[in-house]
Amino acid sequence: MTEQPRDLRDDGELVPDGELMPDDARSAADDVDPDKDALLGDDADFIRRWDQAQATFVDDPRRAVSDAAALVEDVLARLSDTFSAERERAEANAQDGEETENLRLAMQQYREFFRRLLAA
Repeated sequence: MTEQPRDLRDDGELVPDGELMPDDARSAADDVDPDKDALLGDDADFIRRWDQAQATFVDDPRRAVSDAAALVEDVLARLSDTFSAERERAEANAQDGEETENLRLAMQQYREFFRRLLAA
């Protein structure tokens, strides 16, 4: 018999899916506050740049596509920087104090980052 997939409850305990309580059986993005948890921080500049690239398309499609590609690269770079900062924070917590508890806290931090990624 194979083991069922496992999930992490809010208290950090790993439990089989079949044992999840109804309140625990939610999608990974349910706890995400898009205003508070934005992965890219203030995205107003990204939105402005996209609008500008899109508006340029009629007069200069090649430039518009080039600007759009550069914008996507910048968004991915910001996302990478955000993940690096989150990883440093989680790893620092995993290094300090009592190992099992700190690894549990690090796992919770990764879970929250994962949920924020899915909500994006």
